[in-house]
Amino acid sequence: MTKNGKRGLIGGGVVILFAVFLFPVGSVSEPSGEDRLVVGDFADGLDRSGIPEGWQLDQRRRPVSISLEEKDGRNVLRFVSENSAFGLVKRLNFDIRDYPYLNWEWKAVRLPEGGDFRDRSTDDQAGQVYVVFGRFALTARAVGYYWENLTPVGYEGVTPTWGRSRAIVLQSGRENLGRWMKERRNVYEDYVRLFGDEDPSNIRGLRLYINTQQTGTSGEILYRDIYFSRE
Repeated sequence: MTKNGKRGLIGGGVVILFAVFLFPVGSVSEPSGEDRLVVGDFADGLDRSGIPEGWQLDQRRRPVSISLEEKDGRNVLRFVSENSAFGLVKRLNFDIRDYPYLNWEWKAVRLPEGGDFRDRSTDDQAGQVYVVFGRFALTARAVGYYWENLTPVGYEGVTPTWGRSRAIVLQSGRENLGRWMKERRNVYEDYVRLFGDEDPSNIRGLRLYINTQQTGTSGEILYRDIYFSRE
């Protein structure tokens, strides 16, 4: 949905490489001290390029299909991937210990056939949510939450494509396909467990992704109501 309420769709855009982890200080947003830090209600619609206001496109492989819809009074972000890989990045800057919980809802509509992140050759997911720590690309770390196809729920591990990223499978397979699932994770505790480091640097960004390029298949995911909270 654009600012005038119309649905938007894009088919390409500027390529933003993994160096988006290098966030300029002047472009980050600071929390205002409430119990909730909203990062993805998508209330401002899409900009002229078809990207939600306040976000950046990270395009790994075309085609890119991103749309924003309103359903039951709530804004819903939709990704559709056809043998492609892309996502959105939201720049942030705050201490995870102030807002340790990440909350969001997502609904997988299609899963990439054969997707399994335990092998680099099949490392595709309908949905990925990353919390990024650190200002510089070469030293940044990320905690990722996946909606998988074949990897079982609860599996944790190093992502095949980037050794400084760790992923946790929250949803997998067809059991909850087509259903809105509400997630709530203590990101600080996940970070400490996965990296063995109790003093993470500030959060620098949130990233939403879909990937189907490794399996050459298709996928579809919806996101809504993304926020950090104190409790």
